[in-house]
Amino acid sequence: MNIIFKYAILSVVFVFFVKASKSKNMIYFSNQQPIQSTAQAENDSEVHLKDFVRNNLDDAKIYPWFKTGYDAYKPDGFSMNLLTMRKDHISIIIFGGSWCDDTKNLLPEFYKVAENAGISPDQITLIGVDRNKDSRDGRSKQYNIEKVPTFILMYDGKEIGRIVESVQKNIETDITDAYSKAGH
Repeated sequence: MNIIFKYAILSVVFVFFVKASKSKNMIYFSNQQPIQSTAQAENDSEVHLKDFVRNNLDDAKIYPWFKTGYDAYKPDGFSMNLLTMRKDHISIIIFGGSWCDDTKNLLPEFYKVAENAGISPDQITLIGVDRNKDSRDGRSKQYNIEKVPTFILMYDGKEIGRIVESVQKNIETDITDAYSKAGH
């Protein structure tokens, strides 16, 4: 009961701060509707987004780790060529958390690879989860998400593999290996 009471108090306090905040930091959920955020760059570990989109990741005040990781990553040329050849048939669903170190490492690398390969933003779905791996829309339960980040690799609408929490080689090679193993 004590833990439930603490979570209830924290929820009420969070709602109060979100409503009372005069902060100019905005967070856009997947439906692109803005809400006020009290998140500060220096306190990124406290950001608990339940749904977030690619465009928000460019906000260095909220996500300083994204630009740093994106700019530093150098994709493998051979795997990039293979990925570029498949780009029209693939789609990827990503579950991640802004609080998760593995997400902070892999998400910038993934987006650099996807953008350099010419994968359309419409083929990528980014779903944020809280620390319990719950998403606002319930898709984390639908896809049985237990660890983040989870990259669900789809080919012509069918799941062909997953990359969960870490990579074997690098993000682009692991993606192309999964498609090759599935016969694509």
